[in-house]
Parts: sequence; C-alpha cells; structure tokens
Amino acid sequence: MLKYQVRSRKLYTNYQSKTSRSISLSNSSYPFDKPSSSSSSEEETIHICDRSSSTSSLSSVDSSDASEWGTLRIYTGGIKEDTDYKTLKISTNHTVKNIVHTILGKFRICKDPNLFEIIMEVWTRYNGEQ
Repeated sequence: MLKYQVRSRKLYTNYQSKTSRSISLSNSSYPFDKPSSSSSSEEETIHICDRSSSTSSLSSVDSSDASEWGTLRIYTGGIKEDTDYKTLKISTNHTVKNIVHTILGKFRICKDPNLFEIIMEVWTRYNGEQ
C-alpha cells in the first residue's frame, strides 16, 4: 500500500529514520522547474492506475474515458494538523507541480509552491515480510 504525506523537509528527515512507507508533499530547497539529476525532463508526469469504481464522486470534473483518471490519497498532517489526508481525482497527465498547486489551493496556503515536493517511498515484501 502506498501512503502520501505532506510534511516539511525537516519533519520528513526525522520521520524517515522511523519508517520507510510514505509518500509526502514536503518543503524542499530546490524548485520544481529545475530538472533532477536522475531525470532528463523538466517536469515529471505521474502515471497512476484507477483503482476506485467511484472516482466520479471525488471531483466535479468528468471524463468520457475513466481510465484517464485516478485517485491519489495524500496525507496532509504535516502542513495542516486538523486534517489527516486529502483524496484527489487527477488525470494521468497531471504533473507533480499541478498536484502541489492543487493541494496548496485546497488548504488556502499562500506559500511558494517551489518550496514543496512530493516524496514517495514504497515497501515491498521480501520473503513474506515487510
């Protein structure tokens, strides 16, 4: 299972030593517009699979092809303590920058979106153990 978390970079560093099962939107020291060393493109597209049969209830945006849309659950306790998570209906063409703008807009946070990043960590089972 994947988890999404919104945290500051400082909190993420402390949390990272405790668990390695999260995806987070966190403060960063570099902007999205700069390519990372592991990526040759300027913006990365998130490709996700639609695992929910009721994705149309998550957003007012409708699509004729449901396979172009998917849900993304982002844990937001690091930036807004009174919420645990936000579930977004996003297109497979959304970029990380689009998602950061959406989350900041939903929480009405007026900070520079270039100060945030989405971090994903995935656990896999090895010999039946996590």
